[in-house]
Amino acid sequence: MQNAQQPVEFLARSKLDKVIEQGERLSKGSWELSTQLQSRLELDNSELTPFATGSDIDHSPFSIPDLPNHLITLAENTLRARPTAQEFPAGNGQVLCLDDAAGDPASLGIACLIYALAEDNDIQSRQMKDEDTLMVKGVGMMQAVDSEIEFLDKSACRAHYGLLQGNPDAQIKYWQKAYDQCRVYRHHLRRSDGLWKHIIMGPDKIDPWPWATSNGWAAAGILRVLATMQKAHEQVQSELKSQMADLGSWAREIVEATAKRVTNDGMVREYIDEPDFQGESCGTALLAYAAYRLAQLRVTSDFIPFAERARHAVSKLIKPDGLLDKVCDIVDERKWRESSAEGQAFVVLLEAAARDYWNARQES
Repeated sequence: MQNAQQPVEFLARSKLDKVIEQGERLSKGSWELSTQLQSRLELDNSELTPFATGSDIDHSPFSIPDLPNHLITLAENTLRARPTAQEFPAGNGQVLCLDDAAGDPASLGIACLIYALAEDNDIQSRQMKDEDTLMVKGVGMMQAVDSEIEFLDKSACRAHYGLLQGNPDAQIKYWQKAYDQCRVYRHHLRRSDGLWKHIIMGPDKIDPWPWATSNGWAAAGILRVLATMQKAHEQVQSELKSQMADLGSWAREIVEATAKRVTNDGMVREYIDEPDFQGESCGTALLAYAAYRLAQLRVTSDFIPFAERARHAVSKLIKPDGLLDKVCDIVDERKWRESSAEGQAFVVLLEAAARDYWNARQES
């Protein structure tokens, strides 16, 4: 497969700002708020993300005024409203917020970690002493092999927390746990063709088919863990060499299986392998994002042509007011809805990843 030589035109910043504004307006749930945050960081403050150029994530400002205002607002609102042990006894004072999904609140942990570092220059500030504070331990973790979001939130946050540990042994401890979480989810959800089932063993819902958005979340989450591991010192990376190879391979197989099944205009269908389904914007954007990150992380650039076609198709579905069209419902995935908070963030992530890939190409 030949790589694309010239990029599809990027969205104008004025249009991208409208996409961001709509995403901020629509975001209510913990995972929606955190996805908006991460998308904006990857676009404008990549130094605070695992996809920063260079060998490390920059946590050097250590001053709250130096942080983006939207990160400060999210972290302060989260910490201010955090339920106490008296308000939510089952959480034992360790959850970041109340949520119907056990894993989603952990997605807010990275914002709180960066805020805590900037506030006190101490990873143990604001009671962030151990992973349980961020990982929502004891409140339904792994009670069912549920959706991809739970795995993404906890694995990515655990990996980021590991990066901030002061010694290699502590880093390896957290990264091994993040890797194991990815491994267990893949073991239960992966099909023989490389795609992942959406939900199995759920107490209220079963959806054992390859929903596009869930496969995008899985690939993106795995790559975020890999990107974080790649920021480790060489000694630590050598200890995790096989784990890192696995992560790259696992994300690749999802994107590869997807790229074989796109529509004539380059879109990914709501359920990837169902030819009667239409192309859907959210899953298309997130899976294309994963393809760009696969290239940036030096796993493979084979799927850049897929990513470029998908990005072009998605760009044509952004309305003048910034809303993304052709988005499916997140409760009844076989139905359409007027808007999607996470879809807005996926567009921003996609543009950020494409920019990073093409900038690196021009510099090499």
